Amino acid sequence: AVYSIPRRRGKNFEIVFVAILLGKMVWSCCAVGCTNRYGLPGIRFFSFPCDEIQRQKWIAAIRREKWSPTRNSKLCSAHFISGKPSRGPIHPDYVPSIFSYTANSVSPSSRYLRAVKRSKTAAVPVQSAHARQTSCQESSQCQVKETDGLGKSTGDGEDMEECLDDATGKELEDNEYIDYNDSEDEGLKEHDESGDTDEEGYIDDLERTGDDETDQSSDEGLIHQLELKEVEIGELQIDNKILVQDNERLGEENLLLKSQLSELMCVHNITSSALKSQKSNEFSARVLKGDDKKVCFYTGLPSYDVFKGLYQLLEPLLLKDESKSYISLIDELLLVLVKLRLGVPNHDLGYRFNISSSTVGTIFHKWIDVMSVELKCLIHWPDSITLRENMPSGFRKHFLRVRCIIDCFEIFIERPSALLARAATYSNYKRHNTVKVFIAVTPTGSISFISQAWGGRVSDKEITQRCGFLNKIERGDQVMADRGFNIADDLAVCGAHLVIPSFTRGKSQLSQMEVEQSRRLARVRIHVERIIGQMRKKYTILHNTLPISLIKCPSDSSKTNCTIDRILIVTAALTNLSPSVIPP
Repeated sequence: AVYSIPRRRGKNFEIVFVAILLGKMVWSCCAVGCTNRYGLPGIRFFSFPCDEIQRQKWIAAIRREKWSPTRNSKLCSAHFISGKPSRGPIHPDYVPSIFSYTANSVSPSSRYLRAVKRSKTAAVPVQSAHARQTSCQESSQCQVKETDGLGKSTGDGEDMEECLDDATGKELEDNEYIDYNDSEDEGLKEHDESGDTDEEGYIDDLERTGDDETDQSSDEGLIHQLELKEVEIGELQIDNKILVQDNERLGEENLLLKSQLSELMCVHNITSSALKSQKSNEFSARVLKGDDKKVCFYTGLPSYDVFKGLYQLLEPLLLKDESKSYISLIDELLLVLVKLRLGVPNHDLGYRFNISSSTVGTIFHKWIDVMSVELKCLIHWPDSITLRENMPSGFRKHFLRVRCIIDCFEIFIERPSALLARAATYSNYKRHNTVKVFIAVTPTGSISFISQAWGGRVSDKEITQRCGFLNKIERGDQVMADRGFNIADDLAVCGAHLVIPSFTRGKSQLSQMEVEQSRRLARVRIHVERIIGQMRKKYTILHNTLPISLIKCPSDSSKTNCTIDRILIVTAALTNLSPSVIPP
């Protein structure tokens, strides 16, 4: 059944409607420990508000675990100080406060009464309900007709409703608050299947309309004004909450924008420093591209293609994160080659590449270790058959069986602080502390053997015997050398023959054949000195005085080559990449 009565209705009609519904609606309070039921005198029931904040506060005040109100859940007037709820957030009855678990406290009502007393000074006298009712009755006549047994009004029902509104005064306003919540709550649920309207809300109106009809002129007017102020305060609090939320959102956006700005500033600074570094540091591998003269001057290599191929060979063996430098790997290779080629100190390279001198040393030792292992294959000892097939014309006629040309050269070093090392490296021939190196060159002009560095005091014969050169000699080979190499007996043991210039020892002069043989020998033996000169001229680090740090590092062990040995291997291998000084 559908129960629908007009909003503005007469008192008699409301009583009849309540009588019709009494047998159908039986309510009880949902508060814990409360036994109030419908029908008790002075007890009214209220639906839960639709406002989510106030609704949650009501649920929290009831203190029922794992419970949520339904459309039929009601709360009686015994739990409110004034007997009814209020929509003002600061009103003591905004949330029910009288329960079995709470102590009897008058603080909420006391605050409420003090607020009422403060507002009395600005109160406006309110006309009594009886006077308003009399005025309304004189202006119109109210008739109530029963239709279909359901209480629908016809004719002048609306005039009757206006009279009822004037008669009930402030109490109707309170009912409108409850009706708003009830109708809103039920409207959201939309029980379209049954077609029922909110009967509880209408009964609530009827009960509360018929309860109090006494005249509360001044106090009721003050309460009405106070509630209006409370509503305004509530609206302002809602607006303030919205503004606070907007302020927090804007604050978060501001922080986000600040972080983005700081990131952009960091990127800008990095980009600016990179651009400045690129402008100030024009010395890099990009400068060598397409200019073979610069490549030859700075690296000693014949062309940029050879330089690029060397980099591609060594790049997989090096990891960029192993170095603390801020330059690319190809620039690191260029740094190493420039140091070998020009023999410049680490400070000079640090200024050129915009890095510290200690970083230059780290990069140099890292690359030398790798290059000495990978490029050692370029120092190749050829077999006799291949060598004879490619023998130059200067050797082919008179020295076809010559396997190599040998010699020794010395490199100046700083004076060691240790007395034993100082004595072992002092050279009587150079009158300086040196290291001596044994080298063997093929007739085609390539370096086929280079020994480790020895102290300058050692003789050529001792180096030849102990450096491992004799292990490579085969039977029938000829070894060309200077007069200082007295190793004929050692070569004879291997089945080889030593070819050196003739001596005048015990003779007044050389024979014509010996002179001619010595001249032919001198013309081809000079090639070893030319190749040594080419290597030392091409890589001037061997021509300068080497510091002790490049002779042996603290990290060098006795089982591995020293730093100077690695440098000799790398320079000899890179020299073999250059065109031969011996004509074919």
